[in-house]
Amino acid sequence: MMNYAAGLTCSTCGKKILEKDLIAWTEKNNVVHLICDTVQISEGVRFMGRAEELNEQFL
Repeated sequence: MMNYAAGLTCSTCGKKILEKDLIAWTEKNNVVHLICDTVQISEGVRFMGRAEELNEQFL
């Protein structure tokens, strides 16, 4: 499981990404809450879903 204590933060609002947050990881390696920024999401998305699933998808 991903270590959320390490501090993933939303590149738009600056708040900590929590395990159950809906997020997108963009092609430019930004992690954003889905409700914070759709502009970065339109730049290309590597992952979209709950933060807890990010680790399962890519490791």
